[in-house]
Amino acid sequence: MRLANGTVLVGRIVSEVNGVIRIAVEHAGDVSVESSAVVSRTAGVPPAPPAPPAPPAPPPPQSWHGAVSIGGTYASGLIPGVNGTTIGAQVGANVTDSLKGGIFSVDASLAYQRTEPADPAANQWSVTAAWRHQLTERTSLIARSTYDVNKVMNIAWRSTTHLGVAYMLVSTPSVKLLAAPGVAYVQSHETAQGRQMSFAVGQPAGTEGVAAGAYEFLLVELAPGLTFQQTLLHLRGLDSTPDTQRTFDFRLTGMVTARLGLSIAYVNQYDSNIPPPVKSTLQTLNSGIQVRF
Repeated sequence: MRLANGTVLVGRIVSEVNGVIRIAVEHAGDVSVESSAVVSRTAGVPPAPPAPPAPPAPPPPQSWHGAVSIGGTYASGLIPGVNGTTIGAQVGANVTDSLKGGIFSVDASLAYQRTEPADPAANQWSVTAAWRHQLTERTSLIARSTYDVNKVMNIAWRSTTHLGVAYMLVSTPSVKLLAAPGVAYVQSHETAQGRQMSFAVGQPAGTEGVAAGAYEFLLVELAPGLTFQQTLLHLRGLDSTPDTQRTFDFRLTGMVTARLGLSIAYVNQYDSNIPPPVKSTLQTLNSGIQVRF
C-alpha cells in the first residue's frame, strides 16, 4: 500500500471502517491510516508453496545375474558288456558378478543318476570358479578352477586350475569369441574300482602335474531370446608321459519369457588316463528348463 507522502506499507489489512484502514505490519504491529491518504493498493503475492521433497535416488543397477536349471541327463555306457546307459536328473546353477575391472562367475551342478545295473546315486557333481580381469578392450587375464567328482568315469575327485591370457577374437552385438592359451595344474584320484583297473593295466591311478592348454568360449545370439554357447578346455601334461584332458560343452537356450526358458546341452569329456576297458570319452545329453534371476 502506497501513501500520498510516498510511504509504502507492506502488511495485511485487518479492517476498514469509517474511512480508517487498519493494517497489520510485520515487526511494527497494527497501523491505522486514513483512506484518503492511500494512493494505491497492490495485492500481496502469496508465499511460494514449499518445494516438494526430492525423489529418492534410483537404486544402483544390479551388477550380478544368474540362472538355475533343472533337467534330465543321458549318457552312453562306458564299460562295454559290463554296464549300460546312465540316466538321471541334474540341477545346475550359475551366478555372474561384474566387479571393478573384471567378471567373476561360479558354476555348479549336481547329478543324481543310475548307471545300469548299479543303484541310483548322486555320482557326478562339479563346482567351477572363474575370474576374468580386463587389461585392454580385447585382452584380459583369465583364471578358472574346477573341482569335480565323476564316479561314472571312476574319478573319485579331480581338480583343474587354468591360468591364461585371453584375447577377444570377435566382439559384435550378436557374436563373442574368446581364446585363452595358458598353463594349468591338474590333480585327480580314481575310485576303488578305477584303481583296480589301473593296477591291472600297469598305469598310475590318477594324475598330478603341470599341463599346457587353452580355453575357448563362443557365444552367438541366433535370434532375440535364442542363444548358442560353446566352451572348450584342452589340457596336455608336460611330463614324460603326458595325459590329455578335453571338455567340450555345447548349449542351446531359448527363453520363453524374460525369466523362463528351455535348454539343451551336449557335453563331451575326454581323459586319456582312464584305464581300459572303460572308455576314455563320456558323452552326456542334458535337457530341461532354465530360470534366470
